[in-house]
Amino acid sequence: MNTETLKQKLLKLRLIIDSLMAQDPAAMKLSVELEPLLKAAGH
Repeated sequence: MNTETLKQKLLKLRLIIDSLMAQDPAAMKLSVELEPLLKAAGH
């Protein structure tokens, strides 16, 4: 998998997690864990 594909998948995941946070507080933990991956991917 190339980095551009990975970036796109991470951004989609981020959008899903952001929408889940309104419904489920556990999604906040996922968001916090995802942040370093987004930074590493250049976002």
